[in-house]
Amino acid sequence: MSTVSNATPSNGIQTTTINRKWRRKMIIFAVILIGLGIYGLVDAGYVYPRRGYRAAELLERDYLKYLNEAGKLSDAQATIKDPVAELERTRDATTGIDLKIRPWLDQLRIVKKLTPQSTEYPREDFFKGGVSKGGMIESAQSRLDALKNAPHAEPLQSYDIPVQWLICGVGLVWGGYIVFLMGRVSKKKYRWDASAKSLALPTGESFTPSDILEIDKRQWHKLYVHLTIKPEHATLGGKTLEFDLLRYVPLEEWILEMERIAFPEDSADSAGQEAAPSTETPGLTP
Repeated sequence: MSTVSNATPSNGIQTTTINRKWRRKMIIFAVILIGLGIYGLVDAGYVYPRRGYRAAELLERDYLKYLNEAGKLSDAQATIKDPVAELERTRDATTGIDLKIRPWLDQLRIVKKLTPQSTEYPREDFFKGGVSKGGMIESAQSRLDALKNAPHAEPLQSYDIPVQWLICGVGLVWGGYIVFLMGRVSKKKYRWDASAKSLALPTGESFTPSDILEIDKRQWHKLYVHLTIKPEHATLGGKTLEFDLLRYVPLEEWILEMERIAFPEDSADSAGQEAAPSTETPGLTP
């Protein structure tokens, strides 16, 4: 794993920075996820409902056309006073006018407009982008006339809008989490005193190679290492500390230097354990 060393300041103290490759990758993930979330939000809150409204207009036109061809096109005949009950009644329809009623009412249900105010004549049109522009629908006949040249729109399925809300939620939640994670990671700093060979944690405690009881490098391939501190240490005694070698540089260099000092007989053998970076994407856990 490549690292970027900080220049040593005049007081001999070095401070970690965020790994540029990790930060770049996280920024790309965040942009993609947040963009996906915004895309889902626009679709769920605007694009899909408008498509459903337009599809409902076409299905209403088919219903009114059927009545007109049957010689029954009047406000009283066309009005559906209880659309919820009517939708349930026509659920298993196979013939006749019910085949025209059910798709229209089902589309109104999907866009959450299945109310008597959407199925009576005369009425005020709820769709300001439709053929009536949100104005009054004076009669069933005038509505049929106005819908003759309505633009085509594919009817929505019941899952269309919920899926877009799901995409919105996943994108914004995970994208926001990555932004939060980057902010949290940026606040953590490790400090290295080159002259004293002392590593200071973000919490303020520090230790030297002589304080290390054991170095566990079993997760080195995932860019993690665990250091167990000797019990006699004043504040860290007996604790096992986890270090993320991917996010923070040049932390890996400091850990290896401490290992060479604390366990000189083992450091040569363990040097080969610096395997190529994992193909996984570590670093998403705070």
